[in-house]
Amino acid sequence: MNQVRHTFFALAGGCLLLVGCGQEAERLEPILPNPDMSGAERFVVEKVRDVRASVLANPQSATHWGRMGMVFDVHNLVAEAVVCYREAERLDPDDFRWPYMHSVCLPDAGPEVRAEILRRAAALRPDYGPVNIRWGEALLDVGNLELAKTCFEKAAGQSDVVSHANLGLARVAIKAGQPQQARQLLEAAATANRKHREVFILLARVLQSLNEPAKAQQVAQWAQSLQGKTPIKDPARTEVMFEGATADQLAIQGNRLRQQEKYDESIRRLRMSLEIEPANALARFDLGLGLIAKQEIQSGIAELEKAVDLDDKFQPAQEALKWARTLQ
Repeated sequence: MNQVRHTFFALAGGCLLLVGCGQEAERLEPILPNPDMSGAERFVVEKVRDVRASVLANPQSATHWGRMGMVFDVHNLVAEAVVCYREAERLDPDDFRWPYMHSVCLPDAGPEVRAEILRRAAALRPDYGPVNIRWGEALLDVGNLELAKTCFEKAAGQSDVVSHANLGLARVAIKAGQPQQARQLLEAAATANRKHREVFILLARVLQSLNEPAKAQQVAQWAQSLQGKTPIKDPARTEVMFEGATADQLAIQGNRLRQQEKYDESIRRLRMSLEIEPANALARFDLGLGLIAKQEIQSGIAELEKAVDLDDKFQPAQEALKWARTLQ
């Protein structure tokens, strides 16, 4: 997808969508994004083609525009996604997903821009923790500590995002010159999620500022053992993830679906992934387990054998293969 260029100037047939509203003058609709997909994987090309066709057939449907936005979003076609999310919000201003998705796919936009878009999303779903977390972060970046604190406090009552909420409240406390309060909030966040790397990084800094170098070093060492940014548990963004069509995205979806015991769909997506990348040992492993769960023992064993052949150090695949052979 790195070769995909962000162009969205053409409509199918080179025509603009014009919609008549009774006796009112026709209104020019947004240009339907049509990115250059040369170099993209086959299933991505097909997915983009299909969602464009669905919008052409349903130009007044917020759902169709929004889904097209998700497809562009998950494949890093940001400019195209923004066009779709904006139109979906215009068509259905009561669905929080469209301003929310719009804001999340603009990580490099200024905090003022993101804060305004998230304000609209939060007004529609004030009970959705991830909206309050992201809005609070944007408000914090523009210096609105009071409203940011309110956002984080709303999210703090939701267990799925409590560590992120307390992290946000700690950042507010630091900016307000209250390091002891920040420490308490960060310790609460650490208790809620021992793998929230950003919490431990900031806690180490706070402890150092409080002249507790030994504790700071211990916390910093734990933070160094963790990797990557800690994602927010966000069902709305999970919906976007499941629109992905690259080999890696399909393999991840297949893994999650297998864990949810949705074996038929898991198997379908894993096979699509393996069409593109047949040497993916993890995808072979997941496919093998899914087939065995459906009582297709021999086919499952064959996939596990391929996984082991591809990676002879893949211990879970070796153990699963030994177990599967006892089922014959």
